Amino acid sequence: MDDEIWVMLSDATGYDRADMKESDDLILDLGMDSLELARLESEVESRLSVTLTSEQVREAGTVGGVMALLRRLMAEKDTVN
Repeated sequence: MDDEIWVMLSDATGYDRADMKESDDLILDLGMDSLELARLESEVESRLSVTLTSEQVREAGTVGGVMALLRRLMAEKDTVN
């Protein structure tokens, strides 16, 4: 699943996977704006079938934070199903 998350982050930010690290701040380091956050939310919902909000992404703050958040959301989804 981590590879898929990296692809979604790369698609949303326009950065190559090799140019991102887990400690990168989504807004300060990668320059994500509201449109890119919306694109990430849409990609996550489409590919992983979980709901992700801009607020959750902003609270996660970093690439690693988003990865941890998505792992948690996927685990919760798997528990419910």
